Amino acid sequence: MSSRSIGTASLIRHLGAWRAPGAGPAYRQLAGAVRLLILDGRLPLAARLPGEREAAQALGLSRTTVSAAYGRLRDDGFLTGGRGASARTSLPGEAPTGGSRGLTEARTSSRADEVLDLTAAVLPADPSVHAAYVRALERLPTRLPGHGYEASGVEALREAVAGSDGGDTADRLLESVIRHAATDPGVRVRIIPADVMNGQLRRYDYHRRELLISEALRRSQRTFHLLVQLALITQSDMFDQLCETHEVDDGAARSLFRSTLAGYFAGAVMMPYDGFLAAARELRHDLDLLGRRFGASFEQVCHRLTSLNAPHARGIPFFFLRVDDAGNISKRLAAGGMQFAKNGGTCPRWNVHKAFRTPEKLLLQDAELPNGQRFFTIARTVPQNWSPPGEDAPEFAVALGCEIHHARDLVYADDIESAKRRQHDAIGIGCAVCERMDCTQRAHPPVGHDVRFDGNSRRVGLYNLET
Repeated sequence: MSSRSIGTASLIRHLGAWRAPGAGPAYRQLAGAVRLLILDGRLPLAARLPGEREAAQALGLSRTTVSAAYGRLRDDGFLTGGRGASARTSLPGEAPTGGSRGLTEARTSSRADEVLDLTAAVLPADPSVHAAYVRALERLPTRLPGHGYEASGVEALREAVAGSDGGDTADRLLESVIRHAATDPGVRVRIIPADVMNGQLRRYDYHRRELLISEALRRSQRTFHLLVQLALITQSDMFDQLCETHEVDDGAARSLFRSTLAGYFAGAVMMPYDGFLAAARELRHDLDLLGRRFGASFEQVCHRLTSLNAPHARGIPFFFLRVDDAGNISKRLAAGGMQFAKNGGTCPRWNVHKAFRTPEKLLLQDAELPNGQRFFTIARTVPQNWSPPGEDAPEFAVALGCEIHHARDLVYADDIESAKRRQHDAIGIGCAVCERMDCTQRAHPPVGHDVRFDGNSRRVGLYNLET
């Protein structure tokens, strides 16, 4: 058995900012953080962890909290030994069948040449995982013509990767994908300190077959980036063929096309089509609960909801928008009759711009366009990414919306459905194409209308327009 011990200072340095407000009980967050340290190799196997009392004092927690975290790790197979200072790191043991056979033999064999290299601290994936992965990717081209292709193959991959016992698969998906990556395509995944990554969130070292992921990413972001890179590694030839088929010749356009396909694949693995659609209907599109159920961020859930357009099972046609605090649009997905201006920002009357005043609070709006179309929109800021001290992290707000007649299927719109006479807000697509001549918040005159200047009078707003 290894005589190596992990001191409290070393453990605290490895853990970093492990605790996030609103992410669950402290013992569960601590257990999850230690588990990841074991899986990505930063904590060696058979190393002795600090005692419960010592760790509690160093982390500023109660001993009960640390004891509960250690207990959870023991239950999951990541710690062995009793209470106090005798807990040692380990990996979950399996019966000597299937993919775990090599690990069991390595533990029991006395021959040095049979010892399994656990430098990457990952378990071998079951052969069914590889088969499901191949089947899912082979079906990808046939699903591309429409939005939201049927992801039955991807769902099978998720079940194979995360386990088919139906228990807490969202929590285990990251670790399971790390194990799968180590087996096929043979990529070692490492979580790297943010200062070492030097501003990068993900980097793939082709020659060393290593995928480096910044510790600055949240858990859902780590899972997404890992799946994106796996798709780019294993399906490069297929993506090139699709670029040729669709005559995507420009270098920048090809890179964007390939990244988009890989991103769609990652979202489909994290949130399988049929299961995600069923959950969305069951929860009446409660965005926070969907994120918790599938281990996804608020923005990832919103993005996935816009893609549920498979012919066999269509979801609500949502549109999606992401803006910064200056009103610049960085993502736009039009649907359900809602269009976005190609140039300029959005309407200042839209509540997505007010979201920055109340960070992470949902803002709801019943909005009407000049043509009479009405929409229900949900807007909220997204949590800021980590940034070095002294640097400002980019701020974004996202808006998800649908036509008003779909509001009955949204848990957020119950008050609107019960108040049919509620006044709706008059908004536009953008100032350049908006026909609301009396708008007092107009920033530009509309195309095709003359601006009238009268030195003897002044109206509220910048422009006096000829109607």
